[in-house]
Amino acid sequence: MNAGMMEYRIVPMDIKRVADISVNKVQLLADAKHVQLLLETPGRHVWVKADVFRVEQVLDNLLSNALKFSSEGGIVKVVMKPDPSVGTLEVSVTDGGPGILAEDLPYIFERFYQGRTKAKQSAPGSGLGLALAKNVVEAHGGRIWIESEAKKGTTVRFTLPLMKPGESV
Repeated sequence: MNAGMMEYRIVPMDIKRVADISVNKVQLLADAKHVQLLLETPGRHVWVKADVFRVEQVLDNLLSNALKFSSEGGIVKVVMKPDPSVGTLEVSVTDGGPGILAEDLPYIFERFYQGRTKAKQSAPGSGLGLALAKNVVEAHGGRIWIESEAKKGTTVRFTLPLMKPGESV
């Protein structure tokens, strides 16, 4: 699959395994900030058809953002909820950081856009991570959105299509 300029190699993948890898990658950073990382997944494998590398990039970006904006002693939570009735998996990454101002939310997925929270000044970024996440999720037939309130934290949610039993790529 080719969406824009990115190439995708779609294979059956267990997204729980990919989430474990992403969480392990940022664990040292979380430990340094005394931020607790929580991963809630179903007790079984969760199979989606996706590009492993690209979905891992999405999770890495969302976890990095959540840690960047979390206060020392905070919690970052990743939750996976499969919904076979609609054929999707919802993944959410929640932090207890400063949140995103309401006026920034409509633009947050635009390339190079950075919100105006004070925390951003001490934690600069490129403004590309959420734009990349949006492109990747949408290329997989999913959607991505943000729920945030200033001073109360942010939750980024995205969906991916679940593999149907017996389905192949």
